[in-house]
Amino acid sequence: MEFQSSDKEVYNQGSLEAMAKPVFFNGVIESPPIQLQVPERRILGLRRATFFLSVALLALIIAAGVGGGVGGSLSVKNAETRCLANAELSKALGTAGRATATMTVTTTLPLTTGTITDTTIPFSSNPAAATTTPPSQPDTATTGTRIVVPTTGLLPLDCPSLTGKNQTVDMKTTIVRFQLLCSVDLRVSNANILAVTAYSLTDCLRACASFNLRSSNANKECQGVVFNSELSQVEDHFGTCFLKRSSGGRVGETDPGKINSYVAGILIV
Repeated sequence: MEFQSSDKEVYNQGSLEAMAKPVFFNGVIESPPIQLQVPERRILGLRRATFFLSVALLALIIAAGVGGGVGGSLSVKNAETRCLANAELSKALGTAGRATATMTVTTTLPLTTGTITDTTIPFSSNPAAATTTPPSQPDTATTGTRIVVPTTGLLPLDCPSLTGKNQTVDMKTTIVRFQLLCSVDLRVSNANILAVTAYSLTDCLRACASFNLRSSNANKECQGVVFNSELSQVEDHFGTCFLKRSSGGRVGETDPGKINSYVAGILIV
């Protein structure tokens, strides 16, 4: 198979024009098949596949944005609804609930005069508004009436008729006796044991007997007392009853203003 160099044209496979020209082959004109390159169809300058993929992606983005916005709006609406409902419930509990609810507490307290029972205390579901009223207590600790302890004046003292008489004090395990001497003081050096405030002669004598009863010393250290009925001297002498280690040094009162205002009690062994 040969090409005629004189009247033949060179066949160029890569050229559309060469393919369209006639070719002489063995003296016979043959026309090769014409192959035309058809340009690819484009949309808005984009390949069709690229265009449709872009449209689908854009639609997906729009759909996601719309869905997110609708969901967010519904969440905000639900939150507002719950807040309003909670506010209405709190308001209802703070008014009607506090006005109607009560709590009954039964308290029993041991008292000399009796007990306290069935005390009704207001109860509120709102802790900040709840108040508790303590049960009322009687004004008396015993069956008697409370008294105000005096700080001035004279305490009861039956002098001078007490002079020479004996008075006993019952200490349950023993009976203690004292001899009484009106307007007599026991003025022995270093004889004072202590001073206490007693509001009667009996209490003063009992203090001396109790001191001896509870003392570790086998000897009765308190040998007597001096009871002064004048309350105004408590501030200066720290009491009305003075326990003594000795019953000696007896001195009678000569001041008319102080006669019969105090009495000495001598322990009778």
